[in-house]
Order: sequence, then C-alpha cells, then structure tokens
Amino acid sequence: MSPRYHMPRSVSEAVEILSSVPGALPIAGGTDIMVRMRPGVPGGGQDVPPALVSLRHIPELAAIEESDPGGALRIGAAVPLREVADNPTVKATLPA
Repeated sequence: MSPRYHMPRSVSEAVEILSSVPGALPIAGGTDIMVRMRPGVPGGGQDVPPALVSLRHIPELAAIEESDPGGALRIGAAVPLREVADNPTVKATLPA
C-alpha cells in the first residue's frame, strides 16, 4: 500500500494533517524514507506510513534567515543541505 502524500502550504496546515492522521510522517527531502519503503532493498518494504507530509512548500521552513547582522541564524527544516553550504550568510556566520 502506498501512503497518501500531502503538500501543506503553512506550518498550521502541516500540524493539522500530522495531528489528524495517526502515523503520518513529516518529510523534507525524503531520501531515507523512500529507501526504507522500497521493496527489494535490505530492510525495505517495511514501516510504510499511512501518509507523508512534505515540508518543502512551506516558505518559513525553506528559508535561511539572520535575526540581525552577526545575530542568530535560523535554518529552516526544508532547506536543502547544498543551499546551506552555498549560502553566503551561513559561510560568513559559521566559517569552516
């Protein structure tokens, strides 16, 4: 059985779906869950959740923001790792 796929556009909509569908799983990228669900892969085909809730289309979760220059840095849950690595503010605030 395939899970239902939800694409909420706000945090409140995501919370509503997650709280109303027992076992629903929030995902941002989803690579790990897709591998886990795939039959034929060691350990795959198990633990298929009833619903997947994508966080990718929620603007405040897909942003990198600095409170003020040199201040706190907020990296949203749906920001791809490549975007974090390439972001000039991240590089300036958190040098390697």
